Amino acid sequence: MRGVHLLHGLVLFLVTLGKHGSVLSKKDPRGRLYHKLFDEYDQDVRPTLAPPDVVEVHFIAILSHIVEVDAKKQILTANLWLHMMWYDPRLEWNKADYGNVTTLVVPDERVWKPDVVLYQNADSAFDGWAKMHVLITNDGTVVWEHPAIVMSACEMDVSAFPFDSQVCTLTFGPWVQDATEVLMISDSAASNLKHFSANVGASGWDVLSLNARDQKVSYDGVYWGTTPKNFSETDITIHLRRKPTFYVFNLLLPCVLLAVMMAATFLLPIDNGEKVSFGVSILLALVVFQLLMVQLLPESESLPWIGKFVIIAMVLMAASLAISTIVINVCSRAAGPGKRPLGPWVRRVFLRYTAKFLLMGDLSQEDQPYSLIDGRNNACGEQVPMASKTVQSFVLLPGGSDDVDKKEDNAASSEMLDIMRGIKKGLDSLIIYYEEKEKVEGIESEWKLLAKVLDRICLLLYLVGASTCLLAFYFSSTVITPDI
Repeated sequence: MRGVHLLHGLVLFLVTLGKHGSVLSKKDPRGRLYHKLFDEYDQDVRPTLAPPDVVEVHFIAILSHIVEVDAKKQILTANLWLHMMWYDPRLEWNKADYGNVTTLVVPDERVWKPDVVLYQNADSAFDGWAKMHVLITNDGTVVWEHPAIVMSACEMDVSAFPFDSQVCTLTFGPWVQDATEVLMISDSAASNLKHFSANVGASGWDVLSLNARDQKVSYDGVYWGTTPKNFSETDITIHLRRKPTFYVFNLLLPCVLLAVMMAATFLLPIDNGEKVSFGVSILLALVVFQLLMVQLLPESESLPWIGKFVIIAMVLMAASLAISTIVINVCSRAAGPGKRPLGPWVRRVFLRYTAKFLLMGDLSQEDQPYSLIDGRNNACGEQVPMASKTVQSFVLLPGGSDDVDKKEDNAASSEMLDIMRGIKKGLDSLIIYYEEKEKVEGIESEWKLLAKVLDRICLLLYLVGASTCLLAFYFSSTVITPDI
């Protein structure tokens, strides 16, 4: 029983305290003003004196900082300070009747608010603006200030990546009430970058300007009925420019260096077995950089110039590997069976004129016999021994047929004569062998020289093609330059 009496006494105390607090609040000027304004206030009714009147909503957006610029998903995340102000005639009061109170702060759910939303909202978790307070002045002005992190869809042109600039437009306006009910009025001078923090969030971008403008847009076919509706909107345009330093040193420069290193494959010896494997390694490294760019850039038909350059470089590298294989095959033909000498026109065009044009000197051998008995150098730079001359001089030692006749005349034995003739026959075979060997070496030398000339031609074509593509893509890329 004592517990029941204690509970009954606590309830009476709370009721008495509530009545006392209500009396105190009504005696306080702000309390009396609050009850006077909101006891019969309906926050669901548009604040106009007559139905045809339009509520003018003054809209200001201040950019605090850029949270993230997701070029892959084409989404801009920004921290904005939104300021909206409108006139509500039901919230006017005479300040002299309420202790000269000129302002009153109340929860925003107690007053009427325009259903302003971000049209390009890309936040899947967005569930309306957060609960805040509004400031009411004695002349009926309602000020609603709201800091918000907004995620907006932003179509990005990355054709000039990493030297690109982007223009993102954020459209704010009523979702249901058209221009005959709510009119958006922006203050372009007040929407500024005064409180912008460049070193917070996405520091890889520079914000060039922030502009605001009003417009009325008709959305035909969106609503039921045949009469189109005009909606009042405010466009907040943010001009961004990417800071290219990070991408130049971590993406562009390695790609260019790989393309330059690919040119070094043409300078490797033709008979080097690592020539092709070295080129394949560089090609695979460039493919890795291509995959990195795919992760950074959006999936669109607007391919950046650096991506085009990488693709062209990959094509040139693949072509250079194929040509290197052909050149190695040409060089290997010199060591294969059935060696045939170069045609006169091939020797003239490639080993003489083309070699001179490529600053390799005159490599033609059409004015010299195939025999290297004179001791000139072969393609590998090795001095051929002058064995043939030695053999020829040695062959003359036994003498010719006249000497044999003289020896016969001198009563030399027929056995000695047969021995000398056998020796002469063997030496003649040896001379023929060395001459054929030197002829084959001359043919091999010509084929190797032809392979070197072809390799140098491929090097020149690769350098010209890569440099032309790099300059062409850079100067032809469209860089968005916003009008500030």
